[in-house]
Amino acid sequence: MSNGGRNYSDPSYGSIKTIQTDESASLAGTGAITVVQSHTFMYPVTVTDWNVIVKTGGTAGDCPVTIGKSVAGTSTVSDLGTVTLGTNANLSVVDGSLTETSFSAGDDLVFSRGVATTAGPFVVSADVQYRETFESGDN
Repeated sequence: MSNGGRNYSDPSYGSIKTIQTDESASLAGTGAITVVQSHTFMYPVTVTDWNVIVKTGGTAGDCPVTIGKSVAGTSTVSDLGTVTLGTNANLSVVDGSLTETSFSAGDDLVFSRGVATTAGPFVVSADVQYRETFESGDN
């Protein structure tokens, strides 16, 4: 049995792959925590690293951006990593901190903006690295 058409003989097995989210709507403002985007994994993976690509930069005291995990069928999000935007130029890349985490098929990767203390006109996307994992019984 294979994992959704995947198997250990796939030459890309074990390699790091990347998801880049679409550009977010503006992160301007100081409002409540807001989900910017999410991605549902269709097979088990381990998320290994992430960065925020600042498409349109700006200046702010701080604008926290988080990445999290929502287990399939729930709306509860556990934060895995964070980036705080401050003064960032257009097309800059900000390295995010992350706790390496496994996702099962159907789990969601959630990209959110936290509560900012000052408004910033940021438009960003997340660049997330992951490695596919296989479950017991897969070949």
